[in-house]
Amino acid sequence: MNAVLIKQFQDAKRKQKKSYHWGEIGWQVENAAAECEIILRSSDSEDVAHYFARVLPAISALANHYRLSQLDESGYALATVREIERALLQNSDKIQN
Repeated sequence: MNAVLIKQFQDAKRKQKKSYHWGEIGWQVENAAAECEIILRSSDSEDVAHYFARVLPAISALANHYRLSQLDESGYALATVREIERALLQNSDKIQN
């Protein structure tokens, strides 16, 4: 999951550097990735099943928040969360099967 988050933060920085083209989108992507990062944090004592049971609904709720948000008119924040969610689901399937 770290690689997926790093990719999103790098994408955000690229967009921020070209804000003359992207406007506020780089900051929106960065904020969405940061919110995902907080959700994805785990403690050493958290087992895998509990981790996925906790983070999957939280990431889904965050995606729904962005889907309904008028502040994410471009949809880039939602796309950021959905990409992280897809990677999380893939990892969940691999680990739990």
